[in-house]
Amino acid sequence: MGLPREIPLWSGAPPGGSAEPVTDVVTPTAVDDPGTYERVGRPSLFVYPSENPNGAATLLYPGGGYQHVAIGKGTGDIARQLNGAGITVFVLKYRLPQQGWVGRADVILQDGQRAIRIIRARATEWVIDRDRVAILGFSAGGYGAATLATHFDQYSYPPTDSMDEQYAKPVLAGLMFPVIALDRPFAHIPSRTAIVGADASPESAAKYSPDLFVSSQTPPIFLAHAMDDEVVRPENSLAMYRALAVRHNPVQLHLFQDGGHGLQFGTGTAWMQLFQSWCRYHEFI
Repeated sequence: MGLPREIPLWSGAPPGGSAEPVTDVVTPTAVDDPGTYERVGRPSLFVYPSENPNGAATLLYPGGGYQHVAIGKGTGDIARQLNGAGITVFVLKYRLPQQGWVGRADVILQDGQRAIRIIRARATEWVIDRDRVAILGFSAGGYGAATLATHFDQYSYPPTDSMDEQYAKPVLAGLMFPVIALDRPFAHIPSRTAIVGADASPESAAKYSPDLFVSSQTPPIFLAHAMDDEVVRPENSLAMYRALAVRHNPVQLHLFQDGGHGLQFGTGTAWMQLFQSWCRYHEFI
């Protein structure tokens, strides 16, 4: 099968640049998937095409606690399951905020917005309907997806080319055991430290907590979490659910009795079935 095709996000240096040189450092973890990136200097998309594309596309944010980007730890298998439903998948290799980037807390949104715009700008090439581009994020990647779902219209970087004329709003967002709140006692500390710094004020942490920025324009959101998750506490998904529900935004939440971080064991495939059913309900597939 071989490795998926890689598409750079930026033709030159990413916006803001870096305070120090950053180059990719990757540990291969599977024959057919890119691997785990300990450092990211060249953010990009890995393309997983469907053999029977139906026009739907999903931008997939891997996890890794902002210590790495775990593209090789089951992410490829998830992409191929979505391919089976006719969805073209783009796995995002995003920058890690603490690795010397100027404006560290904004790089996650910058890379996500740029990725969505590239997918839409090149939709014809991949047989994609521009109005059927969703996002799906896991753990720290769930934070990236939640940030894009709530800040898609934020001016996060100056336009670099014609692709930046595309809109960045996803039509749907799936958040799997996501990091959400950075300003509350149940925050995932490694993510908080990476994004806003260990000494960030409560006000700075709140500024980067996506549940506090839900609006009537936030797309429908699917949430799944295990109650025994000791890495990212389920209160994160509950906080996002409450923010959406109080505004009567479309939202579906699934809390599993067990499964730990990553929804393993007996719930390992249950979330995928539920997620695809939800996508059908919203006429995405």
